Amino acid sequence: MTTAPPTAADTLAKPSASLGQEAWRRLKKDKAAMTALAVLVAIVVAALLTPLLPLQPPDASDTRLEYQYAPPTASPVWLHNFELDTEAIAAAPAAVAKLQAQLDDDLPQLEADLAAAEAAVDERSADIDRQIAEGADISAEDKASRLQELNAAELAARKTIYRRYAEIEDTIQAPYRKAGFPELGAVSRWMVRTRYAIFGDSQFNALFGRDLLGRDILSRTFWGARISLMVGLVATIVSLVIGVTYGAVSGYFGGLVDDIMMRIVDVLYSIPFIFVVIFILTILNEERIAERLQAWGVTKITVFYVVVGAIYWLTMARVVRGQIISLKHQDFVEAARSLGARPARIIFRHLLPNVFSIVLVYLTLTIPRVMLFEAFLSFLGLGVQPPDVSWGLLANQGIEVITPIKIYWWLVLFPSLALGATLLALNFLGDGLRDALDPRMKDR
Repeated sequence: MTTAPPTAADTLAKPSASLGQEAWRRLKKDKAAMTALAVLVAIVVAALLTPLLPLQPPDASDTRLEYQYAPPTASPVWLHNFELDTEAIAAAPAAVAKLQAQLDDDLPQLEADLAAAEAAVDERSADIDRQIAEGADISAEDKASRLQELNAAELAARKTIYRRYAEIEDTIQAPYRKAGFPELGAVSRWMVRTRYAIFGDSQFNALFGRDLLGRDILSRTFWGARISLMVGLVATIVSLVIGVTYGAVSGYFGGLVDDIMMRIVDVLYSIPFIFVVIFILTILNEERIAERLQAWGVTKITVFYVVVGAIYWLTMARVVRGQIISLKHQDFVEAARSLGARPARIIFRHLLPNVFSIVLVYLTLTIPRVMLFEAFLSFLGLGVQPPDVSWGLLANQGIEVITPIKIYWWLVLFPSLALGATLLALNFLGDGLRDALDPRMKDR
């Protein structure tokens, strides 16, 4: 009985698996990298489980004089004043069902009103364009003025639908907002209820101090980790998808395609990122566009994630392009090409798995850059906006109250330590992965 010869994929799979095992063994010997990995795991787990922890709600304010800018205190460690309206939570499903039934009845008419308003805008716009084509002297400002009333009617119809959906969401969120929580997803709401069932009215004291409104900095630091880490993760994934695909296509096809694609990258490199973010966010925050996005369930923070990720793919594209150029003439690629494999299959099935180690290393170095960029934007007031909270926003709020008369050091210290520890751990892990995946780096 004869056995079939191994395919190119089989040949590549075994060395890749053994290389991964060997890299993991080398990484485990790097104490700094493993410590960094443990720190990152602890931070991520703490962020994920934040609603389950007995922390004070991050938006729960208490403006009593003794609580305004109260310094860190651990006496007593536990407070017993957490309140959660479980009766309102239990009554919410029935109220939501009633509102949803009413909306289902009214929605056809509401959508018809919106469609009529949109048709009126399109008809008037087309009529003005026709007049301009016939020689009428109508400026862009005049056109906008003539469409203003109809645009307002369309926006009002759209807002009516959005308010009906928002009313349902507000009914769900109301008991949690009353307790001092931000808008919570279904899992986070379940975790808050579980936390109340486990710890009751117990919660930690202000171990990290309080701000002007008497809000607990310890709690806000934990809740800020959720957004800061999410920005780093989501934005990096966006940049990974765009950059890897773009760089792989450019490197594989080469020639004129590569020249054009890389010149586009060069042009984008010349544009300051902060101006691009400000420009895009300004457009997307325009009232009509923002209403459309909200109607589709896209929030401002989601837009921020995507925008930051969409401008951080340039270096990833260059890195992947260089690796693809060095691999595309290898024997296994020529074998796949001779067997009739299409370019897309060669790129995604044969080439990209062989640059995974480089992408992984650069990924661990991109996440801290993105997180630092988000913190910088939030520090300037251009990123995460209240009531959401991130480490950069907390640091900004702390800097604003530092004066020659009084320095509320705890407002800046603890969020900055959290951000700094995360960035340092990510950089140590990135260095460790680079050394583990390329042992030659150890000898340099």
